[in-house]
This record gives sequence, C-alpha cells and structure tokens, in this order.
Amino acid sequence: MKFSHSFPESYIKAQDPSNFAEVIEICNHAGKHDELVRYLQMARKTLREPKIDTELAYAYAKTDRLHDMEDFLAMTNVADVLVVGEKCFEDELYQAAKLLFSSISNWARLATTLIYLEENQAAVESARKAGNTQFVISVPCGYPCPNIFVGCGSRFMLLASRRESSALRKFAV
Repeated sequence: MKFSHSFPESYIKAQDPSNFAEVIEICNHAGKHDELVRYLQMARKTLREPKIDTELAYAYAKTDRLHDMEDFLAMTNVADVLVVGEKCFEDELYQAAKLLFSSISNWARLATTLIYLEENQAAVESARKAGNTQFVISVPCGYPCPNIFVGCGSRFMLLASRRESSALRKFAV
C-alpha cells in the first residue's frame, strides 16, 4: 500500500483503530511520524495494545516531542519501554533514551546514555544506583567526550564506589 496524506487521516476521522499494525508499518516506512502520533493517540482511546503504546512512545521520540513522552510515561501504558529505549539509543535519540531508561529505573543503560549526552556526573550516579562499583563504557572512535581522555576505540572506567569517588572526580568533572 502506498502512503497518501489522506491515509492516516481517514482512519482518524472514522475513529477506526482496527488496522493499527498496517498503519504503523506504512507510516514508519514513509517517515510520517507526526501523522502516526495523531493516529496512535486516537487508537489508544479504544485499544490497549502494547504495539500501539510502544510505537507511540517511539513516534514521540522521532518527532522530538519529549514533553509528550514524559506525560505518556507518567500515565498508565502498556508500552515495552525497554525496547523503545534501546531503539532510541541505536538511533542516537539520547534525550529520549534518557527519559525511557529513567522511567523504568534501568540505571546501567541510563549511565551509558548519559555518557553520550556528556552528563558524566549523572552517569556516575546512575552506575552507582545500578550497583556497579566499576563501570566500563566503550566510546566509539571520534566521538567527542570532553573532560575525559578518550582515544580512538578506547575504553575508560568510571569508578562509582564511594571510596573511589575522589579519584573519579579528576576525570568526570
């Protein structure tokens, strides 16, 4: 099926969520995330499907509607938040991934995400919450990460234990 502007609108006007899987696939393939958000908001009024909520969270990320994502995560939903967080991380949507991983208290993935956002001190705190006394993160070659020595393909260690926190401050601040 080919995408046309009237495609998702006709479902929205008819208040018809019955073909949600097809609409999701076509809108994602066409990169029509704004239209998909409107459709999924309509669909979730009558259906409680994990696919709908999961795709809505991802569509919020793709359209940079982080405030809407925060509101969505605060309400009851059946989204697979970990899957969306991983997808956002892979797509380098780090702010969205940060919100998602925070909402499910996935401190280890949050710590990695925070490094990419250059929020090093917060990354240390997340690593500590994850229970890691030593937290090793690989940083891709050429990725800018100020205040920390990083060479091409190198690894650095964030020491998150209480007794090592003074040593860490030399690198993470």
